[in-house]
Amino acid sequence: MYPRSDWGARPPRQMEVDSVPKRTMVIHHSDFLGASIQTRAQQREAMRGIQNYHMDHNGWSDIGYDIVVFQPEGPFRISRVYEGRPMWAVPAAQLGHNSGTIPVCVVGNFQIEGVKVRTLVRLEAIARTLVTQHGITTVKGHRDFMSTDCPGDHLYPYVRHLQAVVDAARRGK
Repeated sequence: MYPRSDWGARPPRQMEVDSVPKRTMVIHHSDFLGASIQTRAQQREAMRGIQNYHMDHNGWSDIGYDIVVFQPEGPFRISRVYEGRPMWAVPAAQLGHNSGTIPVCVVGNFQIEGVKVRTLVRLEAIARTLVTQHGITTVKGHRDFMSTDCPGDHLYPYVRHLQAVVDAARRGK
């Protein structure tokens, strides 16, 4: 996972410590309106763009997501993962349902595009790591908390699959 320093994150404003154990991974998508993000420089720029939008437009204290995943594009053969908001803080990705969650955003418009196999493999690895490091028990989609298309009709079906990955990891398989 590329740290905040790699993508040039702005310092966050004052954030609240999340005193609730983080037990739910929440899947989101973020559309860049057809922008082709094929280089690490473009990924870092996109991360700053997400953070700027969340802080300057939404008025949040930082980027809303804890983890951001980019699908492989162009010369990239793997999905790259970036650190978003610090895990100790309450995220800002699901209005009224933030405490105790770890929001994971996959960059893309999954109302239109499909999920690449390598992205799914990366999400599975993230889910297993979150079981080990945080004891997550549940995987949900953003739309499970509010009326939204997020994480898109092509990504949302994998929420159930990721829940099975979490269940297997919790059983030690």
